Amino acid sequence: MSAGSSKRIARRTTNGQHAELGYLLARTNPAAPKHAGITAFVVDMTSPGVDVRPLREITGTSDFNEVFFDGVKIPAANVVGAVDRGWEVATTSLVHERSSVGTAGVVTLRVVRDAAAMSRTLRRRGRPALGNDAVRQEIGRLHAAARASFLLGQYNLSRALDGTADAGDAPLAKILYSETNLALTEFGLALQGTDSLLTEDDPEAIAGGWWQDAFLYARALTIAGGANEVLRNIVAERALGLPREPRGS
Repeated sequence: MSAGSSKRIARRTTNGQHAELGYLLARTNPAAPKHAGITAFVVDMTSPGVDVRPLREITGTSDFNEVFFDGVKIPAANVVGAVDRGWEVATTSLVHERSSVGTAGVVTLRVVRDAAAMSRTLRRRGRPALGNDAVRQEIGRLHAAARASFLLGQYNLSRALDGTADAGDAPLAKILYSETNLALTEFGLALQGTDSLLTEDDPEAIAGGWWQDAFLYARALTIAGGANEVLRNIVAERALGLPREPRGS
Protein backbone atom coordinates (compact mmCIF):
# COMPACT_ATOMS: atom_id res chain seq x y z
CA MET A 1 0.00 0.00 0.00
CA SER A 2 1.13 3.56 -0.58
CA ALA A 3 0.64 6.59 1.69
CA GLY A 4 1.41 8.92 -1.19
CA SER A 5 2.37 9.08 -4.85
CA SER A 6 4.21 11.87 -6.65
CA LYS A 7 2.10 14.29 -4.62
CA ARG A 8 3.57 15.25 -1.26
CA ILE A 9 1.18 14.86 1.67
CA ALA A 10 1.68 16.71 4.97
CA ARG A 11 0.46 15.74 8.43
CA ARG A 12 0.89 17.20 11.93
CA THR A 13 2.43 14.91 14.54
CA THR A 14 3.26 15.44 18.22
CA ASN A 15 6.80 14.26 19.11
CA GLY A 16 7.24 12.97 15.57
CA GLN A 17 10.94 13.86 15.67
CA HIS A 18 11.46 11.26 18.42
CA ALA A 19 9.12 8.52 17.19
CA GLU A 20 10.31 5.30 15.62
CA LEU A 21 6.76 4.37 14.66
CA GLY A 22 3.89 6.61 13.59
CA TYR A 23 0.11 6.26 13.55
CA LEU A 24 -1.41 7.18 10.20
CA LEU A 25 -5.02 7.43 9.04
CA ALA A 26 -5.28 7.46 5.25
CA ARG A 27 -8.19 7.31 2.83
CA THR A 28 -8.00 3.98 1.00
CA ASN A 29 -11.44 4.05 -0.63
CA PRO A 30 -12.15 7.46 -2.20
CA ALA A 31 -15.63 6.35 -3.29
CA ALA A 32 -16.77 5.61 0.26
CA PRO A 33 -18.83 8.31 2.06
CA LYS A 34 -17.68 10.38 5.02
CA HIS A 35 -15.77 8.35 7.60
CA ALA A 36 -15.94 5.09 5.67
CA GLY A 37 -13.02 4.18 3.45
CA ILE A 38 -10.30 5.23 5.91
CA THR A 39 -7.63 2.78 7.05
CA ALA A 40 -5.29 2.96 10.05
CA PHE A 41 -1.61 2.13 9.60
CA VAL A 42 1.57 1.82 11.63
CA VAL A 43 4.32 3.74 9.82
CA ASP A 44 8.05 3.15 10.14
CA MET A 45 9.25 6.75 10.56
CA THR A 46 12.60 5.85 8.98
CA SER A 47 10.88 4.82 5.71
CA PRO A 48 12.08 6.52 2.52
CA GLY A 49 9.93 9.55 1.78
CA VAL A 50 9.14 10.41 5.41
CA ASP A 51 10.36 13.93 6.20
CA VAL A 52 9.88 15.23 9.78
CA ARG A 53 10.22 18.98 10.34
CA PRO A 54 9.93 20.21 13.96
CA LEU A 55 7.95 23.43 14.49
CA ARG A 56 9.09 25.98 17.07
CA GLU A 57 6.11 26.82 19.27
CA ILE A 58 5.14 29.65 21.59
CA THR A 59 6.58 27.57 24.45
CA GLY A 60 10.02 27.79 22.84
CA THR A 61 10.09 24.02 22.32
CA SER A 62 9.30 21.82 19.33
CA ASP A 63 6.73 19.27 20.49
CA PHE A 64 4.75 19.50 17.25
CA ASN A 65 6.00 18.65 13.78
CA GLU A 66 5.16 18.80 10.13
CA VAL A 67 5.53 15.30 8.70
CA PHE A 68 5.67 14.96 4.92
CA PHE A 69 4.95 11.70 3.11
CA ASP A 70 6.34 11.60 -0.39
CA GLY A 71 5.54 8.29 -2.12
CA VAL A 72 5.90 6.35 1.15
CA LYS A 73 5.25 2.60 0.90
CA ILE A 74 3.57 0.84 3.82
CA PRO A 75 3.40 -2.99 4.05
CA ALA A 76 -0.07 -4.49 4.19
CA ALA A 77 0.96 -6.16 7.46
CA ASN A 78 1.05 -2.68 9.06
CA VAL A 79 -2.72 -2.19 8.79
CA VAL A 80 -4.35 -1.72 12.20
CA GLY A 81 -7.76 -3.40 12.31
CA ALA A 82 -9.52 -3.91 8.99
CA VAL A 83 -8.99 -2.12 5.69
CA ASP A 84 -11.47 0.78 5.28
CA ARG A 85 -12.43 0.50 8.98
CA GLY A 86 -9.85 2.91 10.33
CA TRP A 87 -12.41 5.35 11.72
CA GLU A 88 -13.30 2.77 14.36
CA VAL A 89 -9.62 2.62 15.34
CA ALA A 90 -9.44 6.43 15.40
CA THR A 91 -12.47 6.90 17.65
CA THR A 92 -11.18 4.24 20.06
CA SER A 93 -7.76 5.89 20.27
CA LEU A 94 -9.41 9.28 20.85
CA VAL A 95 -11.37 7.87 23.79
CA HIS A 96 -8.10 6.63 25.32
CA GLU A 97 -6.45 10.02 24.76
CA ARG A 98 -9.34 11.92 26.32
CA SER A 99 -9.47 9.47 29.21
CA SER A 100 -5.75 9.84 29.91
CA VAL A 101 -6.06 13.64 29.95
CA GLY A 102 -9.14 13.41 32.15
CA THR A 103 -7.38 11.30 34.79
CA ALA A 104 -4.67 13.95 35.34
CA GLY A 105 -6.72 15.60 38.08
CA VAL A 106 -4.28 14.36 40.74
CA VAL A 107 -1.62 16.58 39.14
CA THR A 108 -3.97 19.57 39.30
CA LEU A 109 -4.51 18.99 43.01
CA ARG A 110 -0.75 19.24 43.54
CA VAL A 111 -0.60 22.45 41.50
CA VAL A 112 -3.39 23.98 43.62
CA ARG A 113 -1.29 23.27 46.71
CA ASP A 114 1.69 24.91 44.98
CA ALA A 115 -0.47 27.96 44.24
CA ALA A 116 -1.52 28.16 47.89
CA ALA A 117 2.11 27.95 48.99
CA MET A 118 3.09 30.67 46.52
CA SER A 119 0.31 32.94 47.83
CA ARG A 120 1.88 32.71 51.31
CA THR A 121 5.19 34.07 50.06
CA LEU A 122 3.98 36.72 47.58
CA ARG A 123 2.84 39.98 49.11
CA ARG A 124 0.05 42.42 48.35
CA ARG A 125 0.08 45.82 50.08
CA GLY A 126 2.70 44.55 52.48
CA ARG A 127 0.75 41.42 53.46
CA PRO A 128 0.87 37.80 52.19
CA ALA A 129 -1.45 37.41 49.20
CA LEU A 130 -3.21 34.58 51.05
CA GLY A 131 -4.58 37.20 53.44
CA ASN A 132 -6.71 38.60 50.60
CA ASP A 133 -10.29 37.29 50.67
CA ALA A 134 -10.54 37.08 46.88
CA VAL A 135 -7.32 35.05 46.67
CA ARG A 136 -8.51 32.60 49.31
CA GLN A 137 -11.87 32.16 47.61
CA GLU A 138 -10.25 31.54 44.23
CA ILE A 139 -7.90 28.94 45.71
CA GLY A 140 -10.91 27.25 47.30
CA ARG A 141 -12.81 27.27 44.01
CA LEU A 142 -9.86 25.84 42.10
CA HIS A 143 -9.29 23.17 44.74
CA ALA A 144 -12.95 22.12 44.51
CA ALA A 145 -12.73 21.94 40.70
CA ALA A 146 -9.44 19.99 40.83
CA ARG A 147 -10.91 17.58 43.38
CA ALA A 148 -14.00 17.06 41.21
CA SER A 149 -11.76 16.47 38.17
CA PHE A 150 -9.73 13.87 40.04
CA LEU A 151 -12.81 12.06 41.35
CA LEU A 152 -14.52 12.14 37.95
CA GLY A 153 -11.45 10.51 36.40
CA GLN A 154 -11.51 7.76 39.03
CA TYR A 155 -15.26 7.28 38.58
CA ASN A 156 -14.83 6.94 34.83
CA LEU A 157 -12.09 4.34 35.29
CA SER A 158 -14.39 2.28 37.50
CA ARG A 159 -17.19 2.55 34.93
CA ALA A 160 -14.84 1.44 32.17
CA LEU A 161 -13.69 -1.58 34.19
CA ASP A 162 -17.33 -2.40 34.96
CA GLY A 163 -18.35 -2.11 31.30
CA THR A 164 -20.88 0.65 32.04
CA ALA A 165 -19.09 3.64 30.47
CA ASP A 166 -20.97 5.79 27.98
CA ALA A 167 -20.01 8.26 25.26
CA GLY A 168 -19.97 11.20 27.65
CA ASP A 169 -17.50 9.89 30.23
CA ALA A 170 -14.16 10.62 28.57
CA PRO A 171 -15.19 13.97 27.01
CA LEU A 172 -16.56 15.31 30.31
CA ALA A 173 -13.42 14.34 32.22
CA LYS A 174 -11.21 15.92 29.57
CA ILE A 175 -13.23 19.16 29.48
CA LEU A 176 -13.23 19.56 33.26
CA TYR A 177 -9.53 18.82 33.67
CA SER A 178 -8.31 21.01 30.80
CA GLU A 179 -10.42 24.02 31.77
CA THR A 180 -9.51 23.71 35.46
CA ASN A 181 -5.86 23.43 34.50
CA LEU A 182 -6.07 26.55 32.32
CA ALA A 183 -7.83 28.56 35.05
CA LEU A 184 -5.23 27.44 37.56
CA THR A 185 -2.26 28.55 35.46
CA GLU A 186 -3.98 31.88 34.77
CA PHE A 187 -4.47 32.33 38.50
CA GLY A 188 -0.82 31.48 39.18
CA LEU A 189 0.36 34.17 36.78
CA ALA A 190 -2.13 36.71 38.14
CA LEU A 191 -0.72 36.14 41.64
CA GLN A 192 2.75 37.02 40.38
CA GLY A 193 1.68 40.37 38.96
CA THR A 194 4.33 41.94 36.73
CA ASP A 195 6.76 39.11 37.62
CA SER A 196 4.57 36.88 35.46
CA LEU A 197 6.28 38.47 32.44
CA LEU A 198 9.55 36.77 33.38
CA THR A 199 10.44 33.55 31.57
CA GLU A 200 12.14 30.38 32.69
CA ASP A 201 15.59 31.61 31.61
CA ASP A 202 15.34 34.60 33.98
CA PRO A 203 16.94 33.91 37.39
CA GLU A 204 14.24 36.04 39.08
CA ALA A 205 11.37 33.94 37.68
CA ILE A 206 9.24 32.33 40.38
CA ALA A 207 9.56 28.52 40.51
CA GLY A 208 12.06 28.71 37.67
CA GLY A 209 9.38 29.95 35.27
CA TRP A 210 7.26 26.82 35.68
CA TRP A 211 3.99 28.76 35.82
CA GLN A 212 4.71 30.62 32.60
CA ASP A 213 5.55 27.40 30.78
CA ALA A 214 2.48 25.62 32.17
CA PHE A 215 0.24 28.50 31.08
CA LEU A 216 1.51 28.31 27.49
CA TYR A 217 0.77 24.58 27.38
CA ALA A 218 -2.58 24.81 29.16
CA ARG A 219 -4.53 26.27 26.23
CA ALA A 220 -3.31 23.41 24.03
CA LEU A 221 -4.91 20.87 26.38
CA THR A 222 -8.34 22.40 25.72
CA ILE A 223 -7.81 21.44 22.05
CA ALA A 224 -5.82 18.19 22.25
CA GLY A 225 -7.91 15.05 21.94
CA GLY A 226 -10.73 17.07 20.43
CA ALA A 227 -11.54 20.72 21.07
CA ASN A 228 -13.75 21.20 24.12
CA GLU A 229 -16.47 22.79 21.97
CA VAL A 230 -16.60 19.61 19.86
CA LEU A 231 -16.62 17.42 22.97
CA ARG A 232 -19.61 19.30 24.38
CA ASN A 233 -21.50 18.45 21.20
CA ILE A 234 -20.53 14.79 21.62
CA VAL A 235 -21.86 14.80 25.19
CA ALA A 236 -25.10 16.46 24.10
CA GLU A 237 -25.76 14.30 21.06
CA ARG A 238 -24.33 10.90 21.97
CA ALA A 239 -24.65 10.77 25.76
CA LEU A 240 -27.82 12.80 26.27
CA GLY A 241 -29.52 12.06 22.96
CA LEU A 242 -30.21 15.72 22.18
CA PRO A 243 -30.95 16.78 18.58
CA ARG A 244 -27.88 17.10 16.39
CA GLU A 245 -26.59 20.57 15.70
CA PRO A 246 -27.80 21.79 12.28
CA ARG A 247 -25.18 21.25 9.59
CA GLY A 248 -24.23 23.85 7.02
CA SER A 249 -25.35 23.43 3.43
